[in-house]
Amino acid sequence: MSMKPARPRSHTLAVIAAALALSGAPSWAADSSAQIDDAARAAYSHPASGLAGLRALTEGGEGALRALAATAETEVLLALHELDALRQRIEQLRLDADLYVQAAADLAQARSLRAAGVLDGATRLAQSARARLMPAQGGAAADALRADACRLVGVLLGSSGEPEEGLRELDASRRLAKAAGDLRREALAMLDQSQIYTALRNPGAARDALEQAQRAAAGSRDAALNSRVQLARSRMALDTEQYAAARTAADMAFELARRDEMPLLQAHALLLRSQIDRITGQPKDALDDAKQAAALVEGRTLQHPLRRQAQAQLGLARIALGQVGAGRAEVESVIGTNTDPAQAGPLAAPLLRQLSDTLRTAGDVRGALDAYHRERALREAQLERDQRFALQELRVKYDSAAQARELELRTRDNAVKAAQIERHALQRWLMGLIALVLTLALASAVLLYRRVRSTRAQLHTRQRQLRELSQRDPLTGLANRRHFQQVVSQASARGEGFEGALFLLDIDHFKRINDEGGHARGDQVLMDVARKLAHIVRSDDLAVRWGGEEFLVLARGIGPAQIEPLARRMLEGVREVKVRLNDGDTEVTASIGYGLFPLGSQHAHLDWERALNLVDMALYLAKSQGRKRACGVASVRAGDDAALREIEADFERAWREGRVTLRFS
Repeated sequence: MSMKPARPRSHTLAVIAAALALSGAPSWAADSSAQIDDAARAAYSHPASGLAGLRALTEGGEGALRALAATAETEVLLALHELDALRQRIEQLRLDADLYVQAAADLAQARSLRAAGVLDGATRLAQSARARLMPAQGGAAADALRADACRLVGVLLGSSGEPEEGLRELDASRRLAKAAGDLRREALAMLDQSQIYTALRNPGAARDALEQAQRAAAGSRDAALNSRVQLARSRMALDTEQYAAARTAADMAFELARRDEMPLLQAHALLLRSQIDRITGQPKDALDDAKQAAALVEGRTLQHPLRRQAQAQLGLARIALGQVGAGRAEVESVIGTNTDPAQAGPLAAPLLRQLSDTLRTAGDVRGALDAYHRERALREAQLERDQRFALQELRVKYDSAAQARELELRTRDNAVKAAQIERHALQRWLMGLIALVLTLALASAVLLYRRVRSTRAQLHTRQRQLRELSQRDPLTGLANRRHFQQVVSQASARGEGFEGALFLLDIDHFKRINDEGGHARGDQVLMDVARKLAHIVRSDDLAVRWGGEEFLVLARGIGPAQIEPLARRMLEGVREVKVRLNDGDTEVTASIGYGLFPLGSQHAHLDWERALNLVDMALYLAKSQGRKRACGVASVRAGDDAALREIEADFERAWREGRVTLRFS
């Protein structure tokens, strides 16, 4: 990567800020936005002088330049997590009558709402600011403001389930920046496009956008921007397990941020290096990097995201060094105990995955299993919440259609009443036309009745379709978790204990299939496995996509002699599925945990959740014993419920002590 030398700023910006404060006029940046960007970058390492310089620029001069300085100032306050100062500054900006400054206030409020997770309100404010700025005239500062507004709208739309619209807005931002020769804003727009393409599971387009961002950043004199590009490269390499490339990019990001005196970017790079070192078996280096990152953000508020991430990486590094208790306590303090996806925060699920992997590597299998179940429960809650929102939108859509039809029926009913009134008037004048009018009224009533019946039938049909959609997995066509829970809950309501054979199947190395073959190929594997299972099980058995790469089969009315052969047929059926990866056609394999319930007379009333928990632990053992096999719970020796709970608490130990009999095939 070629880069021009960065300008020295530490002393220069302090002198500029002092001069601005004395003169009250932004003469040093009258016609250019570049110096405002310089002052904003300096504010991250020297907040007092940098913010003073930006504040001076907002107090006099041309409106677009003042608005651009205000935008940069509020971005710095948000990044430093100075939320009270940010709120006060937005209120001050709203008192300014200038169109540009008003738009800058809306953009600042939108960024604050986005950081708080209020995406709808943030999108409305950003779109309002962009609409006011686009027709306006102005120089370089006005062009920079328009590019910033389009970019923020694009990021918000991409995060709100409208990625195509988001990409169009980001492309508009890139074109505005390119026309103005603003390489920094052009690179930022391409970085955001790369993130949206990554979320859309389009790695090729994501890499192309990132390469374009790197070329634009290399042509600028902005070391901080180049550091951000290298951070994005490192994350992309880490996601595809290219650890050497990820570490090299993180090192470059850190060096660029250090040279430009950007402590927050240095902390980002150090935390990324800590994660890479821990994954690649360098726990001491991981701990050193995390400590350096923590020192850089030590003066921030306790709720600053970087400070919380630094604390989590410190804990994970300590676990990797064998300090399991202390390290896990640090990580748990960041994760918290809230399992509500709306309250748990964006760090909870990824940190639980990292905690599970680190504990497993450290030998704490029980702790790893607990973190794995917590992460899965949180992601399932998030998935259920998203499905609930989607169903709610469908209901609103169909309710609106029903209301429109009802309004149409009422309008027609009013028309019939008007015809009856007219008929009575004509009756007084034309008695001979009474029969004809009655016939017409009767025909209208018959047509209306038929239309009402037809409309009601359509409503019933669509309501039935909606119920079926809510109980069916859209990708595989199998029943979903909700349908399974409804089936077993109906049996529980009749006072019946859980009975039948339960199989929990998990596709082996599914992450590798997604990483090497792409998510489209991973989805094809899921559909192929689902078709195999549907063909293998009986017509009255229930095959369910349980979530992710897991499938569940409930088979009732089979005996002990039939359950193990059925598990083997499932394993053999999955092996018939092939997928093309980097090393050619690869056989898909799976692991299965299963059991036949009830287990014995003392457990005749075992509920389905506990039965599922037992086969889930059997699946975990099948995975730990080398995958590509089935592990069945043949018997459990537990005299009472307390003994059964003890077995559930440490299933592997109970198996090794002979309290649980398993069959592997």
